[in-house]
Formats: sequence, structure tokens, C-alpha cells
Amino acid sequence: MIKRKSLMIIILVLISVVSTLFLYAYFSDNRNIESPPGEVITLKFEFTNLFLIPIKKGYILIDNAYEKEFGKFLDYLDEYKIDIKEIKYILLTHHHDDHVGFLNQITSENPEASVVLHRRTADLVATGFNNKTNGGGIVNRRIYILFKMKQLLTPGWDLTFPPYFVRENDLVFDNDVFDLSNVVGINVKAIYTPGHSSDSFSYIYNNKYAFCGDLSSNFLNWAGAAYLTLFNENIDLVYDSWRSLINREVEVIIPSHGKPFNIKNLKNNIDSQKQENIAKFF
Repeated sequence: MIKRKSLMIIILVLISVVSTLFLYAYFSDNRNIESPPGEVITLKFEFTNLFLIPIKKGYILIDNAYEKEFGKFLDYLDEYKIDIKEIKYILLTHHHDDHVGFLNQITSENPEASVVLHRRTADLVATGFNNKTNGGGIVNRRIYILFKMKQLLTPGWDLTFPPYFVRENDLVFDNDVFDLSNVVGINVKAIYTPGHSSDSFSYIYNNKYAFCGDLSSNFLNWAGAAYLTLFNENIDLVYDSWRSLINREVEVIIPSHGKPFNIKNLKNNIDSQKQENIAKFF
């Protein structure tokens, strides 16, 4: 009888611990959650969120996903009854494989679409691989282990993508701040926000929403991410870029990984990690 009671106590303790950990993980990634604008369509892929913003006679698409996910992208378009040729502009936040993977496929199906990207990104997407020359690493050792586990489970994940070469109808800009409003017909500005990568840009929509790519994320905060994307070239630059968005009085951060959230989450976590503490990856 005593052994049975002891077993029950152990089981209850384990259930309590697991429940506590689950709740902690859930609430860590669900603080100050916000909704994107009602007109914006969010497309959720394996790890990356893409966004469709309606414009006159079509849509803006922000980023791509992995090359293998193009079929899922077409399924989404069917679900929302959107013809691929209605995508007029493709805005790139940076060059990484989970953001430009099916760029060649979509521009092949829709050659009239204009890819909008900075000169830095244009140079890097032509290489076909995530840039390693600037170094960088994973936020901490715990997340580094999870990162390596993903690599083991997905051996085809090699940080490469089909090279993309800028076409005549693409728009390559050189300034660190570029107002796209007259180009796309809605209030959108490109703002240089480096740190995750040397070519990272955020797109500020209606002076309120920042589609930030991987400048920030809302993923694995329970493991110590603290709203950083898991990999960063330079965390100090990331925090400088956060300050840039804060100073512009952006209200909502819409990351490529995780749910949108109020900018107060950046304010509360700024400078919480140090570059010298990252687990080096490159």
C-alpha cells in the first residue's frame, strides 16, 4: 500500500513538473501577442511565416520559404483563391535559405513579378548559400544543441538555395532607408536593420507594423532566445536595430518565426544577451 502511494506521489510530481514546463514554454512565446493587420494574409510554413499584403490589382509577398515548400505555397494560393500572377512585388528581408528558397520557381511561374531587394541582398542571393564570411553563432548552448539536433534530423538542410540573379524588372535599391510607397501604392518603407545578417531589412507598414524578417523572433524564448532569432552574426548590431525600430515608434513586430508581438517585448529584452556568450556556428 505504501509503495502504491509512493508511486502515485511520484507520478503526480512528474505531471506537475511537465505541466509547469509546458505552461512556462507556452507563456514565454505568448507574451503581449498582437494580431497583424486584418488585410494581411499570413502563410505558415515549416519554420517561416510569409505575408501577403493586398495592393491595387494584386498583392505584395514578403519573403519566400525553403525551396521544397513551393508546392505548399501554391496550395495556399489555391486556398485563398489567389492567382500567382496577382503577386506584383516580392519583398526580401535578407538572403537566407528559408527566405529565398523558391524565388526562382515563383518568378518562373510569374515572370512579371518584381523582386524588391537591397544591393547587399542581390549580391548574396547570387551565391546560392547563407553567408558565412561574417561569422556568427547561436544564442546560447541550449539552443545550439537543438539547432544541431535539427541538422541531424534533416541531413538535406545544408544552408544552400538555388542562386537567384537579378532580372531587368526587379527593383534593387542602395539606400539604407527606402520609401516604397510610390512604387507599390501603399505605405511601406524599407529600413536597414542588420545584426542577424549583414543584409537584413525590415519593412515598416503604415508606420505601425514592422515585418522584420529575422531581426527578432518569438520562438524558443523558454530556452533563452529572449526574442532574438536563433542565429545572429552580431548581437550588438541586432540590439542597435531594435533601437532603430523603437525610435521610429513602431508598435507591432511581425517576425518570420513565431507570432506577432508588441514592441514592448523588445524594449524589455534589449541587451539581455552578449555577443561573447554565443555558441559559435561559423
